Amino acid sequence: MACTYIQMGEIKKAKTNLNKAIMFKSDVPEFHYNLAYVYKKLNKPKLAQTYLDNYNKLTNGGNS
Repeated sequence: MACTYIQMGEIKKAKTNLNKAIMFKSDVPEFHYNLAYVYKKLNKPKLAQTYLDNYNKLTNGGNS
């Protein structure tokens, strides 16, 4: 659902959806990657980097 919101330009709805998804299943890398993208779009680079770091940790143990 979050990807659909992103495609529609509904970035704030995507953010809400992804935050809820991470609350329930925090080990899904795509949630973190997509949330990093959302925060980048919202001009929040520090939060974007945090979620990108989380994505990297989940996908390759942080060895980027």
